[in-house]
Amino acid sequence: MATISGFVPHNRPVKPRKSKLLKKAVSAAADGETAAAVEPKNEVSAPGRPCPLARLPGEIRRMIFSSLDYHSLIRLSTTSRFFHRTVVPRTLADPLEMLQFVLRAANFPQHWPKEKGSNPHPGNFECYICFRIRSPDLFDANQLQQAIIDDQGYVIRGNVSPDTKVVGVSLRRFCIECGLLAGLHAPSDSLTTKTGVEFWVCKCRKLWPRPAVLMCPVCCDTCPFRLRKHGILAPKVPEAAALA
Repeated sequence: MATISGFVPHNRPVKPRKSKLLKKAVSAAADGETAAAVEPKNEVSAPGRPCPLARLPGEIRRMIFSSLDYHSLIRLSTTSRFFHRTVVPRTLADPLEMLQFVLRAANFPQHWPKEKGSNPHPGNFECYICFRIRSPDLFDANQLQQAIIDDQGYVIRGNVSPDTKVVGVSLRRFCIECGLLAGLHAPSDSLTTKTGVEFWVCKCRKLWPRPAVLMCPVCCDTCPFRLRKHGILAPKVPEAAALA
């Protein structure tokens, strides 16, 4: 499965004297605006000549990052490789602020569908789990509309024990990658993207294109679906039954 890439970091070192974002971050720290924040990855020294913000202690940087809004965190994470490793906007920003940002970004003209011309495009879509606007080939055309979760917040697929406390929730749009991580896509699921590409999910919850890959090279699970014949997606028949 092709890795779904995020923001591509800039290769050139940041010049803080020309960065309005860094000036805003430093001034916010000087005003004492602090909040709880988590730096999810290990700190690595910046390549080449690091900017003054990268040379600050980790606690001071976390205080600065917690005072930035979601859009500023995204921009900061794309300024250099160092900040791409240490700044993960989805873990630092407020969920309500991320939701509002994605709703605004979904209306930008560059994400609109293109129905006319020689290269029609269904447009880009928003994911309400990772709060990103993503390509249509990263979304299932027939995704789940509802899910059942237990009291721990885990998705339940299949039979439910009578003693288990469950609740049904309505789902907004989510990308395939987030669906795999959240357990919304289970092994043996067949997915068709909004661009018409077909995938299947193996036992180790990896996504493989069909019919290009019919056996997972990691867990050796086989694709439970045959190729389409006469418009019908038939399940794979075991060899013993086929020879009978």
